[in-house]
Amino acid sequence: MAQTPGKSLTGGYDIKYTPETTPVASGDVVVTGSLAGLATEPIAVGALGTLRVSGIVKLPKVTGGISQGAACYWDADGSPVEGTAESGAVTTTSTGNTFIGYAAATAASGDSHVEVLSLPAIVGFANGLQNVIADPGNGGAIPVTQSGSAALTSGGSGQTRTLAAPTFAGQQLAISLSVDGGGNIVLTAATGLNQAGNTTITFADAGDSVLLTAIRIGANLRWRITHNDDCTLGGP
Repeated sequence: MAQTPGKSLTGGYDIKYTPETTPVASGDVVVTGSLAGLATEPIAVGALGTLRVSGIVKLPKVTGGISQGAACYWDADGSPVEGTAESGAVTTTSTGNTFIGYAAATAASGDSHVEVLSLPAIVGFANGLQNVIADPGNGGAIPVTQSGSAALTSGGSGQTRTLAAPTFAGQQLAISLSVDGGGNIVLTAATGLNQAGNTTITFADAGDSVLLTAIRIGANLRWRITHNDDCTLGGP
């Protein structure tokens, strides 16, 4: 579905981008990995184009006021004040969305657009772990679409979670047991988490935590444990 177009208001830094399956219209916001950028010209499938990832951009927003200086996120299925529902819009809600910058000016609830100081190329990595990833619950899969932090809650008996391979090199996930209901949580990864080939992480007590970072091994993306505070590793 067509996005409500945004536009660049100032110069900025552009990155190269080639769409693989869907053409990009001028004014579209494109998310690649944990980076959101604005297309300032159309890009055909397979063609090399650019995305603006810094500077001030004017983007469609959801209903609701946004104060100057507020952290802004791109919700790929957010509903803009004007335009097609669920076609994408800026929000101040971080959960499940991609950090894009800070509001350069206050926008009222009914305003169709918000001016954003786009800074993901500079700030996005530092803010990546601030993205809140909701606990999927017993048997659920922890999303791997972006970097972020997942605070888990265990029940009275044993629970499980799963984790797919990472989406991009440099991606990070901070996973912790926030509320201990009495039982353990065993997280099973789709691939090995270290050179030993461990694929499971057991969280037993509140405060147990790991930090995972994605690296590339040959043609494959793999998680690696870069911090482990009292979790038990196991498997395969």
